[in-house]
Amino acid sequence: VVVNFDVIAWFTHNAKLRLIANCRLRDHSRIT
Repeated sequence: VVVNFDVIAWFTHNAKLRLIANCRLRDHSRIT
């Protein structure tokens, strides 16, 4: 099976963005 590294990078990038977004949301909820 040939794996497209671009797809993997895209998924991992989205995962990182989601984690960062979740952390920021948590911080905002704490501040509020």
